[in-house]
Amino acid sequence: MRVIHLLCLSYLTVCIVVSAVTAQETEDIAVGRLKYVDSVSGDELQSVTSTAISGDGNFLYASAWRTKTISVFQRHSKSGRLEHRQSVVDDNDLNGATALRLSPDGRYALASAFRSQTAVLYTRDRMDGSLRKSDVAREGVNDVTGLTWAIDAAFSVDSKFVYVIDSKGPGAGAGDSGTVTVFSITDEGKLEFVEANNGKENCFGNARGIAMHPDGKTILVTCSGANTLVVLNRDKETGKTTIRQIVKDEDDGVHGLEGANGVAISPDGKFVYTASGRFRGDDSIGVFQFDDEGKLSVVQEIANGESGLEEFVGGNEIAVSPDGKNVYAVGTRNSSMACFERDNETGKLKAMKTIRRDDGAIEGAAGIGVTPDGNFVYIAAEENRTVSVFRRRVK
Repeated sequence: MRVIHLLCLSYLTVCIVVSAVTAQETEDIAVGRLKYVDSVSGDELQSVTSTAISGDGNFLYASAWRTKTISVFQRHSKSGRLEHRQSVVDDNDLNGATALRLSPDGRYALASAFRSQTAVLYTRDRMDGSLRKSDVAREGVNDVTGLTWAIDAAFSVDSKFVYVIDSKGPGAGAGDSGTVTVFSITDEGKLEFVEANNGKENCFGNARGIAMHPDGKTILVTCSGANTLVVLNRDKETGKTTIRQIVKDEDDGVHGLEGANGVAISPDGKFVYTASGRFRGDDSIGVFQFDDEGKLSVVQEIANGESGLEEFVGGNEIAVSPDGKNVYAVGTRNSSMACFERDNETGKLKAMKTIRRDDGAIEGAAGIGVTPDGNFVYIAAEENRTVSVFRRRVK
């Protein structure tokens, strides 16, 4: 309801009407506020868990692990709506495909599939967005290791290497140590095994999230079983990795990494954001900052029920908007999306709103993607076979 103030001047019947903006209207015009636009659904999206958007913003890719399918959609830039273009179904190589990631140069896509224990490389047609299988790496074949439970992946900045996280690692079931597995990509579009980094002291236990730093020499990995955020050095020439730092829950003032799942990096590379709670642990968002030596320290942690964050359970994927003004995280276990304002200088977050919908549009929200222009946010809803579109206010 608007508050109306009447100011009458002397004996004249002249009144000035001033309408104050309500709290709800103020929230609605805040930068980063999201408005639901549309959803696409289908049997091929059963258990959809990830979205990836091409660098030109023209195409969106979604992986669905139960149906062993990668779906390709064309994006309508003005409305944000999606139009189905291709379904890649592969019972042998995409069994359990939880993530589909795109190379920065737009040439390749890579799917990680835990049931088939594979990393599947595709060449990508930049004009129509279609995918064509180029190569497959499989656990135990041609000396490949580190794909026991392939769960996610990230390309190097130069698109010459790809890094796959194996959440269970060697001796799966006996400690689930986890692995970061490296492949180089040949000029012929083939995957060449480089190494499988098993870490130390079980630091990669149930690895779940991976992010490549824009400097090209740093990788971040979140691990739900080990309750860690691991910082890796990356050799730009060989692609090999070494551990720089292990940030662990309940050490050095950190209290929100139990069940750590998603990880994202700010556009300027100074801050790291984590989401925890997908399967267990803290329903929490963490903010970390790099120092001059490339080491992380905690800046802020926001747990569900604190500092304005409400109804956020099961923290999964997390994303930072390209302009750096907002952070968005999905909560899988209660079908939610938490929206935050972000301070570009301090990296700190302020909870804006947690979105939940009665129509099932984000039921089982698992994956999240923001368009390169920052105008739209897409949510992969695992339980409702749906990818939903939200328009983002950018001014």
